[in-house]
Amino acid sequence: MEGFDEEARSHAFNRLTCKVAAFVPCGSGTTDGTGDGNDSSSSEFNVDLWLRSKGPNHASVAPCATGAHSIGDAARMIQFGDADVMVAGGTESSIDALSMAGFCRMGEGAGIMVLEALEHAEERGAKVYAEIRGYGMSGDAHRITQPPNDGRGAFLAMTRAFGQSGLHPNQVDYVNAHATSTPLGDTIEANAIKSVFPDHASSGALALSSTKLIQACRVLLVIFSGQLELWKRSLQS
Repeated sequence: MEGFDEEARSHAFNRLTCKVAAFVPCGSGTTDGTGDGNDSSSSEFNVDLWLRSKGPNHASVAPCATGAHSIGDAARMIQFGDADVMVAGGTESSIDALSMAGFCRMGEGAGIMVLEALEHAEERGAKVYAEIRGYGMSGDAHRITQPPNDGRGAFLAMTRAFGQSGLHPNQVDYVNAHATSTPLGDTIEANAIKSVFPDHASSGALALSSTKLIQACRVLLVIFSGQLELWKRSLQS
């Protein structure tokens, strides 16, 4: 609205705020994978340009699941032999008028990982921080802003990841939730988590929080800085 005066722009923004806020309680999504409303493929193009990389260039746009999808997709590309090393993660910057109107409490952040085939990492003497054991995806096939009451979509994503991992749910210390911060969405997701971790979820041994697009990178930072137990206690208090 560069062609309009300040009063006209302010009036339009105030009206936009009222309209968008009406959708927020239903869990309206955010902007694309880069969080700035632009073509999300531009960010990885710039990384490729900087690194002179000729490997896969892939943009995932899945609102709050974008970071997790980017990391999971990159891991599969390595498994399929498309690359030895992948740079993957998520960024968030909800600073355009539409996002500020509906998600005014969201901040900015970024979390990026270097994923690598184990043999390749060992050959170059790299320090290995973690291993991706499994990756699961699902769709609710219900409503765009509301999951089904049984939380079947979230349940399927978690069980599919476990099916690849070879792990038992009781071996998990921490779950990073989607957490829409709505009574409807949080209740449904909590029930799905309880279905996957029936006794473990109520035992006090399973920590739970949400960090959205940069979740996996935040979790690794906490684990490998030796703060996991401290963080778990803070979440449970």
